[in-house]
Amino acid sequence: MDKLLPEILNSPLANLFVVAGLFFLGIGIVGNISGKIQPSIGGRVLSALVGIILIGGGLFMHTDSNPPSTTSEPPTQPPVVEVTTHAPIVVTTVAPPTEEPPTEVPLTEPPITLEPYIPLIPLLISFQTNTPLYGWWSPSREDNFITSDSRWAGQLGNTLPPDYSFVRLEGYVYSPDEPQPSGTIALYSWWSPSRGDNFATSNSSWAGKDGQVNSPDYIFVRLEGYVRQP
Repeated sequence: MDKLLPEILNSPLANLFVVAGLFFLGIGIVGNISGKIQPSIGGRVLSALVGIILIGGGLFMHTDSNPPSTTSEPPTQPPVVEVTTHAPIVVTTVAPPTEEPPTEVPLTEPPITLEPYIPLIPLLISFQTNTPLYGWWSPSREDNFITSDSRWAGQLGNTLPPDYSFVRLEGYVYSPDEPQPSGTIALYSWWSPSRGDNFATSNSSWAGKDGQVNSPDYIFVRLEGYVRQP
């Protein structure tokens, strides 16, 4: 007891407040301590209030005496800038070499003789005037129909009335709208209504013109073009 009392007195004031508050709070709760302390009901309530106040004051003094520590950040060092120096670039201009003018060498070869010029226009014209010749078939009429008429241009799968089916591209003839090329013969087209027959021939006896009719009732249709002689 002799050692405990000096230690309590030498304790911080906050600790004394807490100890005293616990003591008064204990009196208020227990009331009778060993028959020596017997407070009334009002005294117990007052003792409990005093104990709570002392405990609260001691805790407040304890937290106030220990302020939050502030950590100091180390000072930041300024960034280091590295500067690299380069040697200056030396540009040397070199004058272009002087070229000597070429020396003229006299021609010792004989002049070239050009062949006579042959124009290609007739060949191009004969090629460009080639006209397709189309072949068709009618099963109801049993009629093979050959024509260069562009209205009958077709391809496999095409049909035209009454039941003509495209057969193939028979070849090419020279256009009937151009002059007849040398070495060619005319190809004529005729039609018979009674027979339902289209008739194409290069026979000169069937040469015709618009409105002409041959026996039995073949009507001249058109000049399909010109073909090479067989």
